[in-house]
Amino acid sequence: MNQPANTGLDTGPNPNLDTAPDTRSNTSPNSSLDSGANPSSNPSHWVRDAKSMEAQLRAWLSRHVEAPQVRIDERSLATGMSSETVLFDYEWVQGGQRKRSGCVLRMPPLPGTRTLFPVYDLDRQQRIMRLIAERSSVPVPRIHWYEDDSQWLGAPFFVMERREGLVPGDSPPYVFQSFLTEGTAEQVQLAEQETVRIIADLHGIPLRADDRALLDLTTEGDTPLRRHFDDLLQHYEWVCREEGFRSSLLERAHRWLSDNWPENEGDQVVLWGDARVGNVMYQDYRPVAAFDWECATIGPPEYDVCWLVMFHGWMQDLAARFRLPGMPGFLRLSNVVAAYEALTSRKLKNLEFYLVYANTRLGPIMQRSMMRAVQYDHAPMPESTEDLITHRAGLEKLLAGETWPG
Repeated sequence: MNQPANTGLDTGPNPNLDTAPDTRSNTSPNSSLDSGANPSSNPSHWVRDAKSMEAQLRAWLSRHVEAPQVRIDERSLATGMSSETVLFDYEWVQGGQRKRSGCVLRMPPLPGTRTLFPVYDLDRQQRIMRLIAERSSVPVPRIHWYEDDSQWLGAPFFVMERREGLVPGDSPPYVFQSFLTEGTAEQVQLAEQETVRIIADLHGIPLRADDRALLDLTTEGDTPLRRHFDDLLQHYEWVCREEGFRSSLLERAHRWLSDNWPENEGDQVVLWGDARVGNVMYQDYRPVAAFDWECATIGPPEYDVCWLVMFHGWMQDLAARFRLPGMPGFLRLSNVVAAYEALTSRKLKNLEFYLVYANTRLGPIMQRSMMRAVQYDHAPMPESTEDLITHRAGLEKLLAGETWPG
């Protein structure tokens, strides 16, 4: 079954790896942001009370429009692994007539619920989305409002337009069954080409001084990539402190990256930071929305390209594990690189380094995500904590000197 039409239900990279694939649903539970949250029928997680949230949103919207009425899509309350995403319709009066619109609300997760990251800066995220929408053809949903006052919903949030289409799911992975696996070769090729085009268009945004102040990280390092690496290390250390264990595999990867650092880091562009098909909405295999910009920053273009390839490679490995055909011809490294270089006239370099880098960056995210799945009884605790890094086989092969397939 395909992902329901929406503007980015953020399920996070958390496939259940210990049961046979079930393609009946592409949504996964998330915790609530409401301090008055009620347990759902599944006691392993918390979701918002739709009626209470509708009243809160109606009160807030009355500051912006006349006589608002709100209806929340309750299915969206049970989604989200990183930021919480809520779909709702609202009506209001304008010029004596009733108007109606569909919107999406994004806000940070409730602290203490095994969040994937220690900090969620919604203001920065919505400012980056506005920048990208104004300065490129990337199909970023339009931001309607940003609210920094936590009195309304318990945390800052922003509201954006709602678009319609299909999103390749993470849980279960889209390579098990989705509109992509069911498409013709020409349709799948179109989806690949146009997804790469999003990245190429994003990387073409000219950077001004104020853009750099918004996008660049404030961690230690004398280049954007060095600061990104310091952020990677800080994130890993935070996960170690929160979970109480370390990873010899990830620490070996840290050393490998330090020892194999590129002499010339090359171009510095606007990075998506989480460039993958699961963050794209499609209509007729063409992207109509690109979302999840919380990891956007500045850095070498190779990072986004290799993240896109790496993430699909991991999904394809999951398909092979369950003896499913998956999509072995989709997003192959050579094809993606060729498409990107043709679109940008930019020569990509040091791809081995950035494939290791992308796999390493995903490591602490997966540690945290899988420990959350264990907490909510969606996955058993593995015998070794290294197995929480569910893409470890690909990273180990790269560290052993094997070539990335494709």
